[in-house]
Amino acid sequence: MAQVDFSRREITIKLVYYGPALSGKTTNLQKLHARLVDAHRSRLLTLDTANDRTLFFDLLPISFVAQGGPKVVIKLFTVPGQVMHNNTRRLVLRSADGVAFIADSQLSETRANNEAYAHLRENLRDNGLDPDAMPVVIQFNKRDLQKELIRDEAELAEIAQRGRESIVTASAIEGVGVLETFFTLAALTWDSLEKSTGIGSRHQISKADFLSELGRRLQAPELARQASQGRSGLMALPPEGRNSMGIPGVADGAVTVPGRVGEKAAGMADGAGGAVPGRVDEKATGMAGGAGEKAAGMADGAATGVAVAVPTGDPVSGAAGEGPCET
Repeated sequence: MAQVDFSRREITIKLVYYGPALSGKTTNLQKLHARLVDAHRSRLLTLDTANDRTLFFDLLPISFVAQGGPKVVIKLFTVPGQVMHNNTRRLVLRSADGVAFIADSQLSETRANNEAYAHLRENLRDNGLDPDAMPVVIQFNKRDLQKELIRDEAELAEIAQRGRESIVTASAIEGVGVLETFFTLAALTWDSLEKSTGIGSRHQISKADFLSELGRRLQAPELARQASQGRSGLMALPPEGRNSMGIPGVADGAVTVPGRVGEKAAGMADGAGGAVPGRVDEKATGMAGGAGEKAAGMADGAATGVAVAVPTGDPVSGAAGEGPCET
């Protein structure tokens, strides 16, 4: 749950961008960082390997002081996509309040998406968090690739009918769908925290004010307003409850299709968004080996929750009754 520091009058909310390697997690944070108003642009910390894959994590804090209330800090983390770093991924997920799952739209990456989603649920349980109660938004990224390379929009719409998570289609490298993903997740996470802890009523912060402040920081007031109302053609917030198959998925009609941004087969690796202020060389930090896991422990303490069994379907493939690695 959100961390509250009463002595400093500060609330910290942790959102994690999770997904397979090279799906665009870092690119999402880079685009959000670029949208921040200069006066409020904090440092984006990125630790990469030599081939530009995230080795440990990215961290982007966004903060504001609520009117008459405490300071609110939203910490955005990414996790390394490679399976070899699963211990680090688990550690970064500790105390997460919401998750954006960044899936790769390429047909060739279906198995990698499914495996990463299965690992996400397993790692949440290992951290004492209920994967069925965790606010999750699924972003299908790389929609600007050639049509024959990616899952078509009709298939994503069909997936959207089967479950309760929100889906956002995106081309993160072009900035398309990035803000929609963030505001959808922020709204869902606030609703979850209000339900479980009464965060807004206890600290006299309304959901509308929370999202409005984020909208000002990210220069997207209209998206923030739409998210606070739970409506718009660009996003849709899922209803309570699970679908008839009992598996997580996407709310009816919650698929977002902002439109294609071109037919170029761009390579959208994490970190492909160009130079990032505050980029840190991994050698300079001395964070080799297991040191990264300790650093990723910026996750502010372990949360508690309910462990549940992993259901046999999965929203990334949209297939009920299949194992997480089925294509």
